Amino acid sequence: MQNVHFSPPELARMLSVHESTVKRWIDKGLLKATRTPGGHRRISAEDIQQFMRTQSVARTSSYVLARAAREKDSPERSLRYYNLHVAYKKHEARTHLISLYLSLGSVREVLEAVVLPALVEIGLAWHRGDIDIADEHRMTFLMRGDLHALESLIPEPSADANTALLACVPGDNHELSLQLLSVLLKECGWRSVVLGINVPAQEVIRVACNTPIATILLTKLFHAHDTRSYVHNVRSHVPTTVPILCGGGGWQPAEQRQIAGEHNVSYVPSMLELSQTLQ
Repeated sequence: MQNVHFSPPELARMLSVHESTVKRWIDKGLLKATRTPGGHRRISAEDIQQFMRTQSVARTSSYVLARAAREKDSPERSLRYYNLHVAYKKHEARTHLISLYLSLGSVREVLEAVVLPALVEIGLAWHRGDIDIADEHRMTFLMRGDLHALESLIPEPSADANTALLACVPGDNHELSLQLLSVLLKECGWRSVVLGINVPAQEVIRVACNTPIATILLTKLFHAHDTRSYVHNVRSHVPTTVPILCGGGGWQPAEQRQIAGEHNVSYVPSMLELSQTLQ
């Protein structure tokens, strides 16, 4: 979140409070702010999170924060994000996502509790006929922009940070899963090399053997092809000191069993477990 700052009007819009409320918090010393050379107030993302964690006035003044606390373990968080995009309210949807992050302080929780369920709902709605393919493309395109906005709030990894190689296996065309992983990795202090969708094993091997990487992440959201020979091929040609982590709902039980039998290859069932593995 370094060098990411918000003006009082921007923060007021995110929290659905009046601009004068934000200025009053600053004047009372509850919310730290700095001034630009031109005299304009700016609030860092770190100071906003500190304010939200320590000042009860934030939760009592902002119904956005009060709602976030109330819906902490409720599916309403992801449904609201999805419904805002369905209703063509792209600015409100992005504000909802960023407000949740500033409130919760965890990219992983926002991704797992809000973004992923919203993506699942988009797929289900398309299969039910509630939305058409144009809606599906529109919403996933806008969600990529939301994730870029979210990523901009995360500090850049250090110069000597570990690097992960990310790829979708053949048959998986869901580029958004790679973006989700890249955002999560950044929060964990990692850098990413993203190869894209439908990546042949030889390309993963070529890059892995010519780039200083610390791990390989292979994603598969839906089952299109049996990838047991794919994983075995990559493992056979990449140094065994480099872990291979496989994730996504498309890995079938037989594939997961073989993964468990490969040296230094693991199936990671959740973002929580992935973040714990990386940290």
